Amino acid sequence: MTDHKPKYAGKIIGGVLIIIVVILARSLLKEKDEIVGLVDKDLAGTQNDADEVIDAQNYEYMNVNDWEFYDNALTDIQTLEQGQTIVYSAIRDPLHTNIVYFSSENDNEMDPDNETNVLTSIYRYDESDYSFERIWKGFYQSGSSVWNGVDPFMPALRIIGYENGSLILSITDASQAASLCFEPYLLGLDGAKEIVTMDLSDSYSGFNPYTPPRDIIEQAQNKENNCRQ
Repeated sequence: MTDHKPKYAGKIIGGVLIIIVVILARSLLKEKDEIVGLVDKDLAGTQNDADEVIDAQNYEYMNVNDWEFYDNALTDIQTLEQGQTIVYSAIRDPLHTNIVYFSSENDNEMDPDNETNVLTSIYRYDESDYSFERIWKGFYQSGSSVWNGVDPFMPALRIIGYENGSLILSITDASQAASLCFEPYLLGLDGAKEIVTMDLSDSYSGFNPYTPPRDIIEQAQNKENNCRQ
């Protein structure tokens, strides 16, 4: 039987197959580039999140009496110990704005080894669901030289800032902390006055000495001057 296929049919078919292979290869390379681009984008996003954590600060503490959730938080923490009082100031987490940190005192919860000690706690409180966690607690002995050799001394611990994953705390005599024009950022590291940080990833690792940024000190100085006028 006579073969009626074109003389160059085999070459034509071969050429078509080559074209198809080239198209498929280009398509696969394009998909690969898109996947790599997405991965690079995700990695960049992860790095940006890390940078955001590193660069997160909030120096604007609030008076606890002005905090909308004060009554809720005060009631909730009594489930751990009765008689606690939320004191001085609180700070909002700059990355998770529904989270607030505050401190409490309880002179009814005495250290079993010394009945004059006062329990001080630091809490993380979630306004979105009213959940809370005590992230640190310690006992301070009143009326004794237990802090920097100052006697008598009743320590007042207040939350005044958040910086790079750490809380900024001021620890000073309670009588000074109650002063109308008291600006904790102006405290030095002398005597009973101290500013420290607490690493939120390891809250019991100890307090570290801290010096506020110059502009924050200047703002605090202006507030104090205006208050005294």
